Amino acid sequence: RLLFEEKNKDMIDNQKRHAWERQWQQQQKLSSWCWYRKIRDWMKRTPQQCTAAILADKQVVMWCMQLLSDMVNASTKEDEFGVVQHTIPLVVTCLIDCIIAMEAYASFIGYADAQVVAIQAQADQSMYKLTYGLGKQLQYFPFLETHANILASFMQLKR
Repeated sequence: RLLFEEKNKDMIDNQKRHAWERQWQQQQKLSSWCWYRKIRDWMKRTPQQCTAAILADKQVVMWCMQLLSDMVNASTKEDEFGVVQHTIPLVVTCLIDCIIAMEAYASFIGYADAQVVAIQAQADQSMYKLTYGLGKQLQYFPFLETHANILASFMQLKR
């Protein structure tokens, strides 16, 4: 009787596992199809439509940059375990990459779009907040040469 119950239990577990695997495979097919449709839709758009879609959420992007710089600055005083300090190079690098991308986009289109200028100004302001709040601590983190040069210009108030 115990042997029968054990085999029956194993069979039920296998059926549950197979049902779960089938469900997972169906979800994978659906998600890959969704990504295919999104990529196909993006490929149909013109560059101007893609840019407009990306810049449509500029206010959210600007709030996120402002919040991120404020949180990193606050963490230096309030984070007693130093968890956030491990991500400082990543935050600084992302802000500098945003500044570089906005400058490249403005030079590519040949004029300064108001949305691009607003995002770039917020990124500059966030970098100034970080350099003012963190000060000389930023010198101890490793950065790429291009990022280090831009960071140095922010620290010397030459930007």
